[in-house]
Amino acid sequence: MKTSFPKNIQNYTEYTQNIIDHFHTPTRALFQESLASLETLIKENPEIQELKELHKCVDVFSQSMESHLQKEETILFPLIQRIETTTDLTYKQVLLRPIARMEEEHDEHSSHITPLLHYISLLQNMPVENVCDTLTKLTQLIELTEEHIYVENEQLFKQIKEK
Repeated sequence: MKTSFPKNIQNYTEYTQNIIDHFHTPTRALFQESLASLETLIKENPEIQELKELHKCVDVFSQSMESHLQKEETILFPLIQRIETTTDLTYKQVLLRPIARMEEEHDEHSSHITPLLHYISLLQNMPVENVCDTLTKLTQLIELTEEHIYVENEQLFKQIKEK
C-alpha cells in the first residue's frame, strides 16, 4: 500500500503523536459526520432500508474503532514512547502482547469494511437524493482506516519487533 505517512521512525513520541493527528482525529470526525449525514438521509428517505442498515454498520464500526483508538492512546502509545527512555533490555517483550492485541483488532476492523463497501455500492445505484456526500465520507473513512492499519502494522509495529 502506498502511504504518504513517514516510514522512518526517529522518535516514537513524535511518531505516535503524528498517528493520532493524521489518523485518529480525522477518523473520529469522519465517523461523526457520516453518522449525522446518515441520520438526515434516513429522515428524508425512511422507506430505504439500506440506509438504516448502513447506519447500523457504521455505528457498530464507530464504537469498535473508538474503543481501539482509546486503547492505543492511553495504553499502547505511552508504552511505545517509553522505549526511548528505558534501559531495560527486555522491555520489548512487554510491548509484544499489546501490539499483538492491536493487530487482532486491526483484523477485526478490516472485517467492518466489507459490509460498508456493499452498502456504498448498493446506494450508488439507487435514486437517493443527497447521498453522494455521505458515500464520499464513508469512502474516505475506509481509505483512512486501511492506511492507519498499514502504517501501524507494517511500519510502527514491525520496526519495534525488529529492534
